Amino acid sequence: MKNPCTGLCRFDPETGWCLGCARSRSDCRDWKRRPETRAGIWRRLSDRMAALRAAGRLRRR
Repeated sequence: MKNPCTGLCRFDPETGWCLGCARSRSDCRDWKRRPETRAGIWRRLSDRMAALRAAGRLRRR
């Protein structure tokens, strides 16, 4: 399974989610240490990115 990391690695202070991939710090840690959690992490990312966008936390490209 492909790693969702985009290399941005800046965390939103309010949500704790990465502004590049929307993972939390614990998601990033689990991605490396607990491969069985990866599918669940992927399922959460789309909704998290949408929430970050809606809150104006992401810059437009």
